[in-house]
Amino acid sequence: MKFEDAIKICDSGFEKVKKSKITSIHVIILLKVQCLIHLNKFNEALKSLKLAEKRNNIKGHNLAPFSELYFFIHTRSGNYEYALQEYDKAISGNFLSQSQIYFESWRQYGLLLLFLIKLDKIPPSELLERLKPKLRLGKLLNEMPEYSKDKAGLNLAIRILHVLILLTSKKFEEFEEALVPLQSYIQRYKRHHPEIFRCDLMVKMLSLIPRVHYDAARTSWRARPFLEKMLVPPEQLPLKVTEMEVIPYEKMWDYVIEFLGTLKRRPYSSKAAD
Repeated sequence: MKFEDAIKICDSGFEKVKKSKITSIHVIILLKVQCLIHLNKFNEALKSLKLAEKRNNIKGHNLAPFSELYFFIHTRSGNYEYALQEYDKAISGNFLSQSQIYFESWRQYGLLLLFLIKLDKIPPSELLERLKPKLRLGKLLNEMPEYSKDKAGLNLAIRILHVLILLTSKKFEEFEEALVPLQSYIQRYKRHHPEIFRCDLMVKMLSLIPRVHYDAARTSWRARPFLEKMLVPPEQLPLKVTEMEVIPYEKMWDYVIEFLGTLKRRPYSSKAAD
């Protein structure tokens, strides 16, 4: 089924039950919002999400999917300051204590924010300074035991975020060391999980960086064949991609190239191919 068709079905279902007393009507809207985010229709997604909140008196555990989708809208649309505010509200709420999955999801989002902080993509603020102690790499990684079992899913996305943070923290030796098992990890699982092809492409692009001594232009040039395979319309991608890539990998790759361009002194790598 196409995403546009799914949205139409959600709209049709909403019209049929909106005058009823069914409190689970927000589930229909949330499914629609997921599809809209996947299709990069952020304004429409935000409007629908606010409608669902207005339609239902959402409390406690039911707040979790709303908060998560707000975070997705803000990160995917580049409004990282609002994403940080949503993160603060989420980790301050009590619904995270009710579900290990939600708890670990927001730790993954914390890793994403840490990556953005390393790149100075989030403006300085009192909130940012207050949250920084909670956004530590080791702490966040250690608080996701369940996701570590999802070998070809979110655990893979977390491991990619890990190497990105090492790179942007200028821990180049650790970055190179972490790439080796990550490459082996993907080779082990991609045969039976073709849906992780974008993760495979991202890691292949990252592995080019040491080979050209962290040179931005040469990395960008050599990564072009992989990036071109990644640049496909969202309607041709599974919904799981949005779940794994809160910020699409092609956008994160732009940030990587931008970061490499800021290095005044490029590190020498023994893994250089030339």
